[in-house]
Amino acid sequence: MFRWIYPCFFVLAWFPVYTRAQTQTVVGMGTDQPNPNAVLELVAKDKNQGFLVPRLTSAQRQAANFINKLTDKDNGLLIFDTDEGSFYYWLNQAWQEGSSVNSLTQGTVWYVGETLPDNAQGEDQDFYIHQPSGDLYRKQDGAYVAIGNLNSTENPYTAGVGIRISDQNEIVNTGDLDSENELQDLSLNGTILGLSGSDKTVDLSDLQDNTDAQTLTLGGNNLSIANGNSVDLSPFADNTDNQSLSIAGSSLSISGGNTVNLSGVNTDSQTLNLSGNSLGISGGNSIDISSINSDSQNISSTKTANNVSLAITGGTGTTFSVADNDNDDTNETITSANLVTGDILRIQEAGTDHDVDLSSFQKKALPSGQVLVGNGAGVAAPVTFSGDITLASDGTMTIKLDAITTAKILNDAITTAKVADDAVTKAKINADVAGNGLGQNADGSIEAKVAGGGIQIAADQLQLTNQGNGQLLIGDGTQVNAQPVSGDISMANSGTTTVTGLQGRSIATAAPATNDVLMWNGSAWVPQSFASNGWYSGNFTPNGTTPTGAIDGNYFFHTGTQTVYRKESGAWVELGNWAKQSDSSVQGATITSTRTPVIYIGTGDPIDNAGGNNGEPGDFYYETDADTHGRLWMKKNRREWITF
Repeated sequence: MFRWIYPCFFVLAWFPVYTRAQTQTVVGMGTDQPNPNAVLELVAKDKNQGFLVPRLTSAQRQAANFINKLTDKDNGLLIFDTDEGSFYYWLNQAWQEGSSVNSLTQGTVWYVGETLPDNAQGEDQDFYIHQPSGDLYRKQDGAYVAIGNLNSTENPYTAGVGIRISDQNEIVNTGDLDSENELQDLSLNGTILGLSGSDKTVDLSDLQDNTDAQTLTLGGNNLSIANGNSVDLSPFADNTDNQSLSIAGSSLSISGGNTVNLSGVNTDSQTLNLSGNSLGISGGNSIDISSINSDSQNISSTKTANNVSLAITGGTGTTFSVADNDNDDTNETITSANLVTGDILRIQEAGTDHDVDLSSFQKKALPSGQVLVGNGAGVAAPVTFSGDITLASDGTMTIKLDAITTAKILNDAITTAKVADDAVTKAKINADVAGNGLGQNADGSIEAKVAGGGIQIAADQLQLTNQGNGQLLIGDGTQVNAQPVSGDISMANSGTTTVTGLQGRSIATAAPATNDVLMWNGSAWVPQSFASNGWYSGNFTPNGTTPTGAIDGNYFFHTGTQTVYRKESGAWVELGNWAKQSDSSVQGATITSTRTPVIYIGTGDPIDNAGGNNGEPGDFYYETDADTHGRLWMKKNRREWITF
């Protein structure tokens, strides 16, 4: 930047006139004696005027119709940019910034006045010329110090060894005038610039004020720099820099430009490997990661009331509540439990359904004619159902023919409440019942001697008439009447009774085979083997084809090992050993068997027992009543049975 322009005007304006022979045209304004070395000298007689150059805006200065007519012949043309507050001069086909208010304050400034210099004016290293005396001052450490007089010949201002300013204001070299022996070296020590062979130095610390921080701005197509000039970028605004990159193999090309071969950079194929605690990369180094291989932690928990606290070694624990919404642990009651589909057990608690998949439980199977009976140790073992009663696989119990004998009935044990219709024979009648027409034999039997129309009791309170085969005398509360035997038992005139049904449902006349049980087929009770209901048994291990006829969902009981199998997807799957139940799991929770559940079979509902002697929690009861079609119960607790 040309910081000398503005100060130069004042220096030239106030320097004493130097007169030479006038050989050229000189113009003076405000003076009769213009400077002979100047083409034009302007003098403000009243000291209140200045030189005003043409003032243009930045747009006017950069206008094409203006700069297109400027050539090198116009070098030196001066204007003042009112937008930027700077002087510009034309040089070599471009505007060059001369100076601005900011730039002048950032460099050395020359002041001229008729009064002594004011220390509040200017900065260190600035100059001041006292016009009346010609004294020259320089500001140092905040104060102006006289360093010479521009008019004095006795005490000229010296700018260094061999240089002085004469009283005619000429700079005169009084030293060595030989230009060929200037063999000197510059040196820089900190901010002090020195010259070899001289004790003179220059302090450059004033230049360390970071004044060269400038800002670029773009206005339209004009790029400007703070405290500097601007450049017209319109020639570059033709959008010709649209280029495309393409790659072929390992060659990268740009449209309208060159091509670069990338084959030398496509080598970043490396492999990671881990050896112990050392992680390495092929062609590179390895890192010891033992410091991060220490994530061995233990989790522990404690429970206080409804709060469970979890802790982890080396980490932060947490506490959460396991209470339900009502936070009342006295109302957690299971209201029902039912098998809904397949092996899904649905337990309802406080209106909420909880489904449990029982498919993983080991299923038990019994051979035909066997039941589970608990022993003194509380373990249920399979035994064969025998004696006077037979048991079907559906739980139906039947009294065998001729099973009830006199020896099995205590005297006076038969009362009205305990005797079903048509169930009394003469051997069961107590001797006190005998009266007129009745006689009790020595063996205890009763004989009724009937002649004609039968036996008649006074006042017709007892009347027996011959109404047909198979009739019995039955009291109606007022008298005894002869009624034919009907219902589940029929009776011949010989006294032989036959069971024809169970609770009103007929029994088929087909003869049963060994170990057959009665099963309900939807219309009658028919004798069937366990196998017909999907149960098989034998002293062998089942396979895909044996026993014959088994299908998926059937069960097999190995009588030798007492192991139960279930056929699934054509193969027999071992469910467990009957004598010892293995641990099972339901939805992730392990159930350890400490007692094998007992299966009870009978008619009617199971009897709740406050003493807990009728089964244990977890035992099952199979109800054989025909109208329930084999309902299954489970003992919920020591006092309550629930049905599925």
